Amino acid sequence: MKGKWGYWEYNPDNLTLQFSKTIGGDHSEYEVDLEECNTSAEMLDWIFQVKSKYWCSDTDIADLLRAFDGLMDTVQDKLCGGEIDHPFDFKKHLLDKRGKEGI
Repeated sequence: MKGKWGYWEYNPDNLTLQFSKTIGGDHSEYEVDLEECNTSAEMLDWIFQVKSKYWCSDTDIADLLRAFDGLMDTVQDKLCGGEIDHPFDFKKHLLDKRGKEGI
């Protein structure tokens, strides 16, 4: 399973979203551990951590949201539908998905 959203790229080897961006001479890297995104609170914490970084643009946050949604096969269905926090095993989901895709 591969995925790239703007400067975010899914790394199936360690189940992370990796950010890498160079603007001018300034290079920024960051990593979101998807194994720590099993509740809506955990995911929201990551979103606001990233938002607070000096290198983060509105587009970078939108791309992060798209990455979460794409990898989870719809965040709202899995994590917070009906305004209820639904615990979710992101690691299991990603490994199952990888197995189905033969990767």
